[in-house]
Amino acid sequence: MTDKVSILMAAYDSQDTIVRAVKSVINQSFSDWELIIIADDSFDYRTFLRRANMEDKRIIYTSTQYPQSGPSIARNYGARSASGNFICTLDSDDYWLPNKLFTLVPIAKDKGISADNIIVINQFEEIICSIFPINGPMINCNILDIVQLNTPIFPIFHRDIFGSGYNEDFQVAEDIVLNIECLSRTKNTLHITNECLTCYVQHSNNICNKAESFESFDKAYDLLISLVKSKKFGLNEDEIDPLLNALIRKKEINSLWSESIINDSSRSFQEFIKNIDL
Repeated sequence: MTDKVSILMAAYDSQDTIVRAVKSVINQSFSDWELIIIADDSFDYRTFLRRANMEDKRIIYTSTQYPQSGPSIARNYGARSASGNFICTLDSDDYWLPNKLFTLVPIAKDKGISADNIIVINQFEEIICSIFPINGPMINCNILDIVQLNTPIFPIFHRDIFGSGYNEDFQVAEDIVLNIECLSRTKNTLHITNECLTCYVQHSNNICNKAESFESFDKAYDLLISLVKSKKFGLNEDEIDPLLNALIRKKEINSLWSESIINDSSRSFQEFIKNIDL
């Protein structure tokens, strides 16, 4: 059975960052991949990347039926074209280090899902933080652990674990919902390598860095809370209350962040989170 990886990249106004993201895929030491770029803005990324010498027969181009459909719909649209046994996401403003797939695919092949320790950088490529200590032991996280993180995790999923993909009712926090759903299918354990193989870039255009996104995140957390209460994810009774408390805390942090960014728009969310009492 092939270990081919299908990489979903939704693109919206991505001209300033997508070349770096695509180059990081082309430079992977693991070669059995396809990159599906889904334009959600009607832009011709094929021609744009060709002019940047980013041509590769493993890159597939498609687009959403309606521009600004959002990341969940765009990624699911791309997933329907995916031919790999493994599926993962790379945002068009982030990038990977060369051994990302080589390191994570064997773990995903064995466990069904795997992820790496993400390093957060600013637009000047200065390091803000990493999710976990660098070069520590392998980390095993459950659903509650993942929800309590303040940086997204982008795992590699076996396509059976990925299921029908992203919940299209969510335009923000969609990664949290997908991770909960997928972990509920894998004995509630995500295996995270200590290596930082993903660079998560914080810049002024990140959705979480826009004050107007507060309401969207607040509604998303409310919807997620209602799904947990309705036992949508098949969690055990003793798992539900701690998860609800964690989501309520995320709503509180979201409110504090909204107030903070109005007063100081220069800080990233990760810089803000370092200075509040969790």
